[in-house]
Amino acid sequence: MGAAMDTEWFKRFGDIPGVTYKTPHGIDRRRLLAAKARPRELYLGGKRVAMQDEPDDSTSPAAQRWFDLNIADMSVDAMLRNLYETLEVPGEAEDYHFAIQDVIEVLWRRRRSEPLVLAHVESLSWLDVRLIQACPDAIMFGDELQYFSVPAFGRLITLYTREGAWRDALVVADIGEQFGVYPGRAAIVERVAALDAEAADA
Repeated sequence: MGAAMDTEWFKRFGDIPGVTYKTPHGIDRRRLLAAKARPRELYLGGKRVAMQDEPDDSTSPAAQRWFDLNIADMSVDAMLRNLYETLEVPGEAEDYHFAIQDVIEVLWRRRRSEPLVLAHVESLSWLDVRLIQACPDAIMFGDELQYFSVPAFGRLITLYTREGAWRDALVVADIGEQFGVYPGRAAIVERVAALDAEAADA
């Protein structure tokens, strides 16, 4: 059967082909009831869709679990634990993307009161970027090649440019440009060129 199920659900985030992910220490998938959920198949209009036990429910366990959470008032540790547990239950790539993105944005809003969260913002943003590279459909809408805006690219670029790590920022911008989700690449290229010129004149 491979890593993915016969439907559009993956058994867990780490089973998505092209995504390198190691379950964090302390997260025990065997204790998560939703991890045992398996979809049954239903054909609607000739298209196979994933269903849970309820006949009218096509929402994956990951999406259901995340929808039921209110992370805004959680501690950082509780928020991250809930995210990592969500990544261990069956879901679609876009379910994992939106869960990761939600946490990135809540942490970003806390960066001034809790500066240490920026390390998590960076690691989770890269996790989201790698997911998008492996599954571009997770952020695509419509029949044409159009993509949703993805905050992870902007967060990484802001972190790196503030640190003066312009080449790291350019790596992120190069990836983002492939999906049309970060239009500021030209300014970063100019900055890197200026730095190279300064180095050459030194």
